[in-house]
Amino acid sequence: MKVFSVLIVLVLTSVAPALRGQTNLDQIRKMEASGDRSSARTALAHALQSEPDNVAVLTEYAEFLDRYGDPAARPEYEKLLAAVKSSGDSSRAAAVSHRLALLDLLAGERAPASGNNPRPAAPEAWPTAPIPGPLRSFARMAAISPDALPEEIFPALARNVVTNGYEASHSNEALEQTEYLKLVHRYLSQARELDKLSGDDKIIKIASCDAPNVADLIRILGFRMRGGCGSEVVLETVNASRAFLTTDSGFPVDKLEEALRTNRPFRYDFHPTQVPVLFGPEYWMAGSKDSDFLGNFIGDPANCRLYLGLSKLDRETADALRKQGAYTHLKAYAHVLDFFGAMFEIRGGKAVVPGGQRSAAAWAEIHAKMPVVIGQAMVAPCRCARTLRSSSMVVSVPSGTRRMRSYTSMGAGMTNVPVPHRLLLVESILQTLGKPLSSASFSCQVFLCLFFFIGVLTLCFQPPMGS
Repeated sequence: MKVFSVLIVLVLTSVAPALRGQTNLDQIRKMEASGDRSSARTALAHALQSEPDNVAVLTEYAEFLDRYGDPAARPEYEKLLAAVKSSGDSSRAAAVSHRLALLDLLAGERAPASGNNPRPAAPEAWPTAPIPGPLRSFARMAAISPDALPEEIFPALARNVVTNGYEASHSNEALEQTEYLKLVHRYLSQARELDKLSGDDKIIKIASCDAPNVADLIRILGFRMRGGCGSEVVLETVNASRAFLTTDSGFPVDKLEEALRTNRPFRYDFHPTQVPVLFGPEYWMAGSKDSDFLGNFIGDPANCRLYLGLSKLDRETADALRKQGAYTHLKAYAHVLDFFGAMFEIRGGKAVVPGGQRSAAAWAEIHAKMPVVIGQAMVAPCRCARTLRSSSMVVSVPSGTRRMRSYTSMGAGMTNVPVPHRLLLVESILQTLGKPLSSASFSCQVFLCLFFFIGVLTLCFQPPMGS
């Protein structure tokens, strides 16, 4: 009996730490499920410090970091791999190695998980544009996630403007700003007033209740001060729209009111936030005389849609499109880039097609037999335009192949293009106006116009009947 009791004590002593560790991990999982990520991460870090070689804790911590895209996940997986190998679990070690390889591929590394090859150089950062005031306040008013990275701010803003910023007018075909976009404009106007009040150091300072800038501050915020300085001070609303912007953007009105009551200094950091802009602000301000980049950006839905489409491309593809296509031409294809931008890739100046190098010959043959739409007029020397424009047209009807050449002029001229693109072709059209066309330049369309013109002249100059 005594021997049996001793055995029970030994078993409980050896199993208790494992049960306690499993209970702690269960509690940490419940923390994460409830939304308390920071506490769950802190608890996992403490558990790992107390048991650095515990495979279960290492696994839980590495997978936790991996779920939220934390760069620290890879070092933790390496520690887990070493611990699993020392335990002799080969299948588990293979699974961890596989995850490490996937992390390397997601990070753009084609080298093995050992990491002997150097990382590629990071691309040059985009130029930035200032957003007045704290980024947190602007994100609240523009309906942008507070967890968004700086380079994700303008793509998210562009998406919101495209989807929620404009609506069709009831009286005409023009677009009208929605209440969402009007609210963003009003917030930016108030933020610029506060930015001016903050001075060169960009900090709103109130030395005491009777400071000269108190009246200006509370006027901008949409309030007024009732009662004399001291415990009787109360801030009451006089401009409902401004007061709404103040409270909804997170301005600390309660702390300002408390400082005025107790006659203590009030300070609020109002430094502008520098946010990266794709290609730089100057690219999107082309042709605009106004220096307000942010106001111009959200004031043009086509501009926002082009930005949204280009932001879905990788860096090399976006740079190639910017160099090869004018801003106005890319703007006409904003809807295409918005829907399919993530599928476009350009490498070494050439489009990447499905199948890679093995299918390059097949794609070249398809391109030769089925021309690609470019949606632009082709102005070319005599007898060359026919070939150039034929290769730029798409024939969608069965008999179109036979009719394509007959409906394409041989000399200077232009082909039919979709309506949204016609305004972009004025520059090309003007190059042919006033220039004589040879007989070889006439196509079916030219002759139809000529016959119509002759018919009109005939009707105009025909003598009246009975005279």
